[in-house]
Parts: sequence; structure tokens; C-alpha cells
Amino acid sequence: MGDLEWLSYEWFRSSQSPAPNYVHPVIRIYVGNLSNGQIGDRGYLIYERIYTLGMQPAPTDQWVFEEIVASNSRVWQNPIGGGNFFDAQPFSVWQSETGYQPRDGNRVDVLLI
Repeated sequence: MGDLEWLSYEWFRSSQSPAPNYVHPVIRIYVGNLSNGQIGDRGYLIYERIYTLGMQPAPTDQWVFEEIVASNSRVWQNPIGGGNFFDAQPFSVWQSETGYQPRDGNRVDVLLI
């Protein structure tokens, strides 16, 4: 994760969609740390525009290019096997040496570097 410099995808939303106007296709990135031959800290980093751009309407009837890492967009984590959903943080936080630190300052050992 620490070496990931660029990650993007393209999406299309029809103006005929009945979903709220800020909803768009999301991307989930499966991640896990390899330690002593075992994968730990498994989960998904999830990008949704709302956590970076707020509830502004998603573009419709056009292809949209979404860059996540280089733009340091906010992503949140859904851990596999239980645990809490973690606050949306800039991508660089998930790549950092210290990992994610919750607002209350208690370490949760989520290192995805």
C-alpha cells in the first residue's frame, strides 16, 4: 500500500437513475497485511465521492474518471471478520507508517502499508 501511487476507475451514471443524485458507483479495494505467512488486518478500503466532495450531485450521462490515490481522496475501511467501520480518512493516512488513529486516539492496529 505504501508504494501505491495511482489508482483510478471510470463510471457512468444515467440521469434516469432513481437513486439520490449524490450516489455514484463506488470502488472497494481488498487489503490485508502479510505477517509470518498469514494475512492480518484484512478489510476493504472503500471510496465514495460523498466523503471527499460532500453531497454534491454526481455527474450524469457522461463517463467520469475518478482518481483516488494521487488526489488523496478520503476512503473508509470495513474490516473483515468483525470490528468497527472506520472514519473516512485521506488515502495517505491508510498508507502511513502509523496507520489509522481514531478520533479518540486509541490505537486500533490497522496498518495497511
